[in-house]
Amino acid sequence: MLFRAQEQLEEDYVQNENWDWSQYTSEKVTVEWTPGNHFTMFYEPHVKTLTAQLQTYLFSSTKFFV
Repeated sequence: MLFRAQEQLEEDYVQNENWDWSQYTSEKVTVEWTPGNHFTMFYEPHVKTLTAQLQTYLFSSTKFFV
């Protein structure tokens, strides 16, 4: 899972949808968009959405609990 900010900063560039994270895993890289930019996604009010997305992902993934 790759959590991406919806608002891109000027210096951000997109090579491809998963930013080549696929080279580090044999699993499919899934992109989850979250409000804010690279910095503001970690602060109120955007961090609430990111937290909910992370919780949903972690609780739905049994491989973390085996």
